[in-house]
Amino acid sequence: FEDSELLDGNLPKGGSDGSDSNGKIVVSQGEIAGIVSAVLATVIGAVSSFIAYQKKKLCFKQSGKNS
Repeated sequence: FEDSELLDGNLPKGGSDGSDSNGKIVVSQGEIAGIVSAVLATVIGAVSSFIAYQKKKLCFKQSGKNS
């Protein structure tokens, strides 16, 4: 890998850019698993935050008795 390769603007030969010979994007199972786990973690975090918010809201709700 030399500086001259950076100046001509061509990509280095070899390696993969995530597409096959027809130009279609190829996604590995590892990438899919990472995306799915990130989405699940986000959903679980949102649900647990919502539940905690609802419990906190009920904690401060007035019971109807005035002292």
